[in-house]
Amino acid sequence: MVKIKKRLPREEHPASMGLKREELVAGLILAKQNMAQAKERFEYYQDLLASSMREEKRKTLTSNVLDSRYKVSFVQTTRVVVNEVGLRKALGVKSWNKITDRKFSKAKLEKALDEDLIDVNVVSPFIEEVENKAFLRVSEVKDEADEA
Repeated sequence: MVKIKKRLPREEHPASMGLKREELVAGLILAKQNMAQAKERFEYYQDLLASSMREEKRKTLTSNVLDSRYKVSFVQTTRVVVNEVGLRKALGVKSWNKITDRKFSKAKLEKALDEDLIDVNVVSPFIEEVENKAFLRVSEVKDEADEA
């Protein structure tokens, strides 16, 4: 179901443009196919450029494309993943209950570690930092001459 957040002016509304429902559906399907192909191409080029930048250990690069200057920044975030089953077995019920509310709580774990209620050496084998998928941030660079 498509929701229209903002009403189109009468002259831009499909009904006033003489478009039939079939034409609208065909346009929607074609646009969706084009969007999927564009996304595939975008991800392909992003993966190639990100791999190249990773190998060269470059965080940024600048390039001139289509009469504009662009800056590309390599972005690699991480997230923490906890093996709850293994950690629960290693800690035991008493310590596990201190860091959970019927469910694991990172905040309670951090508090228990800060207060030395739980040994960090017991916990550390069950916690790892996992990299999220790298992506590139592209921005157009304004020349000082353009701003004047």
